[in-house]
Amino acid sequence: MNPITIDRVMLSEMVWRRLRSKSINGLGGLFDELDGLRDRADYNTGSLDRQDIADLQEIVSHFQPVTVAEIGTFIGRSTAAMAKVMQDGGMIHTCDVSNDIKLPLFSNAVGVCQYPKQTSTQMFQSLVGSGTRVDLFYIDGRLAADDVPLIKKLMHDRTVFVADDFVGIEKGVANAMNLLAGLGAPFYTLIYPRLMRKTAMLVPNTLLQFTAQ
Repeated sequence: MNPITIDRVMLSEMVWRRLRSKSINGLGGLFDELDGLRDRADYNTGSLDRQDIADLQEIVSHFQPVTVAEIGTFIGRSTAAMAKVMQDGGMIHTCDVSNDIKLPLFSNAVGVCQYPKQTSTQMFQSLVGSGTRVDLFYIDGRLAADDVPLIKKLMHDRTVFVADDFVGIEKGVANAMNLLAGLGAPFYTLIYPRLMRKTAMLVPNTLLQFTAQ
Protein backbone atom coordinates (compact mmCIF):
# COMPACT_ATOMS: atom_id res chain seq x y z
CA MET A 1 0.00 0.00 0.00
CA ASN A 2 1.38 3.39 -0.98
CA PRO A 3 1.29 6.11 1.67
CA ILE A 4 -0.23 9.55 1.21
CA THR A 5 2.66 11.97 1.51
CA ILE A 6 2.32 15.59 2.54
CA ASP A 7 5.57 17.52 2.27
CA ARG A 8 6.51 20.51 4.36
CA VAL A 9 5.62 23.01 1.66
CA MET A 10 2.11 21.56 1.28
CA LEU A 11 1.60 21.52 5.04
CA SER A 12 2.84 25.10 5.35
CA GLU A 13 0.36 26.30 2.75
CA MET A 14 -2.47 24.56 4.62
CA VAL A 15 -1.46 26.12 7.93
CA TRP A 16 -1.34 29.64 6.48
CA ARG A 17 -4.74 29.15 4.87
CA ARG A 18 -6.08 28.17 8.27
CA LEU A 19 -4.68 31.35 9.81
CA ARG A 20 -5.70 33.71 7.01
CA SER A 21 -8.93 34.90 8.64
CA LYS A 22 -7.11 35.85 11.84
CA SER A 23 -5.40 39.02 10.58
CA ILE A 24 -6.33 42.09 12.64
CA ASN A 25 -4.07 45.07 11.95
CA GLY A 26 -5.77 48.05 13.58
CA LEU A 27 -2.51 49.94 14.20
CA GLY A 28 -3.58 53.11 12.42
CA GLY A 29 -1.15 55.99 12.87
CA LEU A 30 0.87 54.14 15.49
CA PHE A 31 3.44 53.14 12.87
CA ASP A 32 4.21 56.80 12.23
CA GLU A 33 4.67 57.42 15.95
CA LEU A 34 7.00 54.43 16.25
CA ASP A 35 9.02 55.44 13.19
CA GLY A 36 9.72 58.70 15.02
CA LEU A 37 11.60 56.70 17.65
CA ARG A 38 14.39 55.92 15.18
CA ASP A 39 16.11 59.17 16.11
CA ARG A 40 16.67 57.76 19.61
CA ALA A 41 18.32 54.57 18.36
CA ASP A 42 21.98 53.90 19.02
CA TYR A 43 21.77 51.33 16.25
CA ASN A 44 19.25 52.18 13.53
CA THR A 45 18.33 49.01 11.68
CA GLY A 46 15.46 47.59 9.66
CA SER A 47 11.95 47.00 10.94
CA LEU A 48 8.96 44.87 10.05
CA ASP A 49 6.91 45.86 7.02
CA ARG A 50 3.13 45.58 6.89
CA GLN A 51 3.21 42.09 5.40
CA ASP A 52 5.39 40.89 8.28
CA ILE A 53 3.01 42.56 10.71
CA ALA A 54 -0.02 40.87 9.13
CA ASP A 55 1.63 37.44 9.33
CA LEU A 56 2.67 37.96 12.95
CA GLN A 57 -0.78 39.14 13.96
CA GLU A 58 -2.43 36.15 12.31
CA ILE A 59 -0.20 33.84 14.33
CA VAL A 60 -0.70 35.59 17.66
CA SER A 61 -4.43 36.06 17.09
CA HIS A 62 -4.86 32.35 16.40
CA PHE A 63 -2.72 30.85 19.18
CA GLN A 64 -3.58 33.52 21.80
CA PRO A 65 -0.42 33.27 23.90
CA VAL A 66 -0.56 34.73 27.39
CA THR A 67 3.21 35.18 27.74
CA VAL A 68 5.46 36.16 24.84
CA ALA A 69 9.25 36.50 24.75
CA GLU A 70 10.57 38.68 21.93
CA ILE A 71 14.15 39.06 20.76
CA GLY A 72 14.65 42.38 18.99
CA THR A 73 12.55 45.29 20.28
CA PHE A 74 13.97 48.18 18.23
CA ILE A 75 11.14 50.72 17.70
CA GLY A 76 8.43 48.31 18.80
CA ARG A 77 6.50 47.54 15.62
CA SER A 78 6.30 43.83 16.33
CA THR A 79 5.66 44.46 20.04
CA ALA A 80 2.72 46.73 19.19
CA ALA A 81 1.37 44.29 16.62
CA MET A 82 1.31 41.45 19.13
CA ALA A 83 -0.11 43.56 21.97
CA LYS A 84 -2.97 44.64 19.69
CA VAL A 85 -4.28 41.07 19.29
CA MET A 86 -3.33 39.41 22.60
CA GLN A 87 -5.91 38.62 25.23
CA ASP A 88 -6.33 40.75 28.34
CA GLY A 89 -3.76 40.01 31.01
CA GLY A 90 -1.07 39.05 28.51
CA MET A 91 2.58 40.00 28.90
CA ILE A 92 5.33 40.61 26.34
CA HIS A 93 8.95 40.41 27.47
CA THR A 94 11.19 42.05 24.87
CA CYS A 95 14.94 42.67 24.70
CA ASP A 96 17.24 44.70 22.47
CA VAL A 97 20.98 44.32 22.80
CA SER A 98 21.75 47.55 20.92
CA ASN A 99 19.11 50.08 21.94
CA ASP A 100 17.40 51.62 24.95
CA ILE A 101 14.20 53.07 23.47
CA LYS A 102 11.25 53.50 25.82
CA LEU A 103 8.12 52.31 24.03
CA PRO A 104 4.72 54.01 24.39
CA LEU A 105 1.81 52.26 26.05
CA PHE A 106 0.20 49.99 23.45
CA SER A 107 -2.60 48.51 25.52
CA ASN A 108 -4.05 48.93 29.00
CA ALA A 109 -4.75 45.19 29.08
CA VAL A 110 -1.42 43.78 27.81
CA GLY A 111 1.81 44.49 29.64
CA VAL A 112 5.22 45.08 28.05
CA CYS A 113 8.40 44.45 30.03
CA GLN A 114 11.47 45.81 28.25
CA TYR A 115 15.02 44.57 28.67
CA PRO A 116 17.03 47.40 27.06
CA LYS A 117 20.69 46.90 26.23
CA GLN A 118 20.34 43.25 27.20
CA THR A 119 21.04 40.13 25.20
CA SER A 120 18.52 37.37 24.69
CA THR A 121 20.56 35.24 27.08
CA GLN A 122 20.29 37.87 29.82
CA MET A 123 16.53 38.19 29.35
CA PHE A 124 16.04 34.42 29.32
CA GLN A 125 18.10 34.09 32.51
CA SER A 126 15.86 36.65 34.20
CA LEU A 127 12.74 34.83 33.04
CA VAL A 128 14.06 31.47 34.23
CA GLY A 129 14.86 33.04 37.60
CA SER A 130 11.29 34.30 37.95
CA GLY A 131 9.77 30.93 37.05
CA THR A 132 8.14 32.26 33.86
CA ARG A 133 6.65 29.92 31.26
CA VAL A 134 6.58 31.26 27.70
CA ASP A 135 3.77 30.42 25.26
CA LEU A 136 5.31 32.05 22.18
CA PHE A 137 8.82 33.13 21.29
CA TYR A 138 9.15 35.78 18.57
CA ILE A 139 12.74 35.81 17.33
CA ASP A 140 13.92 38.81 15.31
CA GLY A 141 17.53 38.57 16.38
CA ARG A 142 20.23 35.93 16.27
CA LEU A 143 20.01 33.27 18.99
CA ALA A 144 23.14 32.83 21.08
CA ALA A 145 24.72 29.46 21.81
CA ASP A 146 23.55 29.59 25.45
CA ASP A 147 19.94 30.41 24.57
CA VAL A 148 18.53 26.99 23.69
CA PRO A 149 19.16 25.40 27.13
CA LEU A 150 17.42 28.40 28.71
CA ILE A 151 14.55 28.23 26.21
CA LYS A 152 14.01 24.58 27.17
CA LYS A 153 13.46 25.70 30.77
CA LEU A 154 11.01 28.41 29.70
CA MET A 155 8.90 26.50 27.18
CA HIS A 156 6.16 23.91 27.61
CA ASP A 157 4.71 21.25 25.31
CA ARG A 158 2.50 23.77 23.45
CA THR A 159 5.00 26.60 22.98
CA VAL A 160 5.18 28.12 19.49
CA PHE A 161 8.27 29.71 17.95
CA VAL A 162 8.07 32.44 15.28
CA ALA A 163 11.19 33.29 13.28
CA ASP A 164 11.58 36.44 11.21
CA ASP A 165 13.97 36.64 8.24
CA PHE A 166 13.53 33.01 7.19
CA VAL A 167 15.09 33.68 3.78
CA GLY A 168 18.18 32.16 2.15
CA ILE A 169 21.02 32.26 4.65
CA GLU A 170 19.52 34.99 6.84
CA LYS A 171 19.44 34.66 10.62
CA GLY A 172 15.90 33.30 10.71
CA VAL A 173 16.96 30.14 8.92
CA ALA A 174 19.89 29.61 11.29
CA ASN A 175 17.65 30.24 14.31
CA ALA A 176 15.03 27.74 13.16
CA MET A 177 17.63 25.06 12.41
CA ASN A 178 19.31 25.57 15.79
CA LEU A 179 15.97 25.29 17.56
CA LEU A 180 15.03 22.13 15.67
CA ALA A 181 18.37 20.59 16.56
CA GLY A 182 18.17 21.64 20.19
CA LEU A 183 14.50 20.95 20.88
CA GLY A 184 14.10 17.78 18.88
CA ALA A 185 12.78 17.87 15.30
CA PRO A 186 10.33 14.96 15.83
CA PHE A 187 8.37 17.09 18.31
CA TYR A 188 8.23 20.28 16.20
CA THR A 189 7.19 20.92 12.62
CA LEU A 190 8.73 23.74 10.61
CA ILE A 191 6.15 25.84 8.80
CA TYR A 192 7.71 27.74 5.91
CA PRO A 193 6.82 31.38 5.21
CA ARG A 194 4.14 32.30 2.69
CA LEU A 195 5.35 32.81 -0.86
CA MET A 196 7.51 35.94 -1.04
CA ARG A 197 7.26 36.42 2.75
CA LYS A 198 9.79 35.72 5.51
CA THR A 199 7.91 34.73 8.69
CA ALA A 200 8.31 31.05 9.62
CA MET A 201 7.01 29.02 12.56
CA LEU A 202 7.99 26.03 14.62
CA VAL A 203 4.72 24.47 15.74
CA PRO A 204 4.65 21.66 18.32
CA ASN A 205 2.95 18.54 17.07
CA THR A 206 0.59 18.85 20.05
CA LEU A 207 -1.02 21.78 18.20
CA LEU A 208 -1.37 20.06 14.82
CA GLN A 209 -4.59 18.09 14.78
CA PHE A 210 -6.77 16.29 12.24
CA THR A 211 -10.47 16.97 12.64
CA ALA A 212 -13.57 15.25 11.26
CA GLN A 213 -14.74 18.45 9.55
